[in-house]
Amino acid sequence: MAIRVIINTPRALPAGRKNVMFKLRISCNKIFCYFYVVLILLGVITITVVFLFLYKNFYKTITYSQEILVLRREVVAEDININKFDEIIEKIEKKIEARRSNVLLKF
Repeated sequence: MAIRVIINTPRALPAGRKNVMFKLRISCNKIFCYFYVVLILLGVITITVVFLFLYKNFYKTITYSQEILVLRREVVAEDININKFDEIIEKIEKKIEARRSNVLLKF
């Protein structure tokens, strides 16, 4: 089955011009062939987008969480003495303030 499209120009044409007829033959086989190719391309694009989404949002997250669990086992767990830590930070802050005050006194 072939589809024919015939386009005729109007009959009242200026002198020297001829009627133009365009014959466009499109078979159903060609239409289905192109439609089939377009569907395959859309399917491939859709599957690619889905896999990229799953990779970015699920696989990477699971991999990172497994890596964190492995690193927790490898890192030595030490108890931090918070009181000593606070004392050291206070001493550092006092030294910084003393240096600032000495610099200000010189000017």
